[in-house]
Amino acid sequence: MDQLYNNDSPAFTTWVIENDLLEEPFVVIDVGVQGGPHPRWKHLKDKVRVYGFDAIPEVVEELNAQKQPNEIYFAAALGDEEGTRVSCKEQRKFVLRKFLLRDAQ
Repeated sequence: MDQLYNNDSPAFTTWVIENDLLEEPFVVIDVGVQGGPHPRWKHLKDKVRVYGFDAIPEVVEELNAQKQPNEIYFAAALGDEEGTRVSCKEQRKFVLRKFLLRDAQ
């Protein structure tokens, strides 16, 4: 793992966990969780709760199939306004159908 973004041996975190110094679990909200949670959170062991969100249901199904007891994943897109959107995947299907139908005429 790239040392710029992840410390494979976090001494302070290890000390905090070994001495049971966290009074409450550390909560991680991962929006766009495709690929799973970042490896840095594994150092918190059972003192972390991971809530992951992804708009791709297949991604969430795969993560839920291999999740740890302290992880939960939701098939949902998050945004800053209420409403629904057409996914990029659905938009590509629409454009492709429109393009193919145009050429078939």
